[in-house]
Amino acid sequence: MKSTRYFLLTICLFGSISAYSQEMLKQSQALAGTWQMVVAIKGEQNQLLFRYLPLFKILNANGTFCNLQIDLRSGRAHFNQEGRFNIQTDSTYIEHIEKSPHASYAGIESPMKYKFIPEEKVLLTQYFNPDTKQWIPEMWIRVEIPEKSNPEK
Repeated sequence: MKSTRYFLLTICLFGSISAYSQEMLKQSQALAGTWQMVVAIKGEQNQLLFRYLPLFKILNANGTFCNLQIDLRSGRAHFNQEGRFNIQTDSTYIEHIEKSPHASYAGIESPMKYKFIPEEKVLLTQYFNPDTKQWIPEMWIRVEIPEKSNPEK
């Protein structure tokens, strides 16, 4: 009787772990893609507009990431950070920064809060700045192939 109980408990445990893993995989796939940082501004008629910045976050479904910046003066691109990320919950993940030109960032774990708004193709993130001890908000829009008829959309 005791062995049957342990067997059933083990099956339940593995089932729960499998369901959790499947959910984290779905979250990872939803976040996967290339994102461009934007700043939201109000237009003349109070409509919401986005100012696109030369900063990109590339999140891969295999759990790797990199942040890319384009220098507006030279047009040259460089990576700010690269490493791995692990989704913790449906609203948090951790970036394990393996490489960065900024020595204080290389080798650290950066906790991130996020909210994905699929209908708007927007990713809202916040990272914790240990120097100021504050959460810093960011807004990203998914980079996509433009429609042939209107590449500015």
